[in-house]
Amino acid sequence: MPSPATSNQPASSPRAAPRVLVVEDHPAMGRLLTTMLTDAGIACDLAADGQEAFRLFAQQPYDLVLLDLAMPGWDGLLTRNALEVAFPEARIIVQSAYADEPLATQLRQYENVVAVFKKPYDAARLLAVVRE
Repeated sequence: MPSPATSNQPASSPRAAPRVLVVEDHPAMGRLLTTMLTDAGIACDLAADGQEAFRLFAQQPYDLVLLDLAMPGWDGLLTRNALEVAFPEARIIVQSAYADEPLATQLRQYENVVAVFKKPYDAARLLAVVRE
């Protein structure tokens, strides 16, 4: 029996970077977020609305969804609900200029919401949460 020092199992290897689905209806903000994530070594895709996000997630599940709250069509709440029902493993970070404290508190009650960010927010803090 090999001793722990000679075991073939690797010592704790670094965790792989998460794959993130960015859901943002404003093209400039979507490009900014995907560039920030990509520059940080995080693989990501961009969906322009909730329905596109749902289709992309169904094709290839993501480790994390960075979800804008205020969007036309399927807004962030409807998208969150749809993802939770179809893909209970979906982890979501909600971001919005409209996330006041009562709404943020409500959003944090959902099991699949791991964080809520009010725009504008600290990019370094967002990256830290994405990497958790």
